[in-house]
Amino acid sequence: MIRIIRNSSPLVIGLCMLMVMQLVCCGEDADDDDVDVSEAPPLPPDASMVVDLSTFDETVPGAPGAASTVSYKNFRNAATRVSAIGSALIAAATVPAAVFTAARLNEPTSEGDNTWVWSYSVTVDYITFTAALTGIQNSDKSIDWSMVMSADAPLRPVQDFVWYTGTSNVTNLEGSWQFYDMTTPTEQNPTITIDWTASEDDGKAKLTVENVDTRADSEYAGDVLDYDATENDAAVLSYEDSSEGEVWDITWNLDTGEGSLKVPEYNNGEKACWDANKQDAECE
Repeated sequence: MIRIIRNSSPLVIGLCMLMVMQLVCCGEDADDDDVDVSEAPPLPPDASMVVDLSTFDETVPGAPGAASTVSYKNFRNAATRVSAIGSALIAAATVPAAVFTAARLNEPTSEGDNTWVWSYSVTVDYITFTAALTGIQNSDKSIDWSMVMSADAPLRPVQDFVWYTGTSNVTNLEGSWQFYDMTTPTEQNPTITIDWTASEDDGKAKLTVENVDTRADSEYAGDVLDYDATENDAAVLSYEDSSEGEVWDITWNLDTGEGSLKVPEYNNGEKACWDANKQDAECE
């Protein structure tokens, strides 16, 4: 604070007033496009990390009797393939997504330099994660993200490991993630990447997930999943198995569970469908 001393000369008073005016003007002349650091940047939507495959977790009825005409083959085939896709691409993001979601329950702190940190602990699958999610706002108002975590896993404890990094754009409707393998805490081994765009209306998203694990024992390297949950109530999944050169297309209704699959080696490559009861059905 600048204090004007009583009985000062007019010259001193004038100089002091000029300094005050300059300080005020510097604040007013800031470019309208400058980053507003008065509030923390918005977290990317949870859907930017999540592929909802819960429809295929439902219990399928047992095999019908010999005299029955009811069949669940189409849904069972799709569920088996979805399980394989989960192992190849989705599993690497499942726990990180659960830990990320917990950030919304915590208030961030400003670290200066347009940097905000969400610090918290959360337990997932009996493992307690101590997380520090950092968001740095750039001059174009995009955000750079990084998650550093420690975990008390009994067999592989982790300390200050960079679990994933990412970006989100100025509208918070588009971005990307890069995940790393927490089972190799002394190495930074990439597992999958996710490029995402989110719907402004309902928070649903389109994701392209790619396995970028190039280690010698990685059997899913190069596999790519395109997932779109933004079309009405349906989800569309297209999976490219790089080792087999095949593409699997699976579509289902997120509310009713009815859907279809089309894969080269099933049903002569023709579309196969099931109804809301998971029974085989004629395709429309």
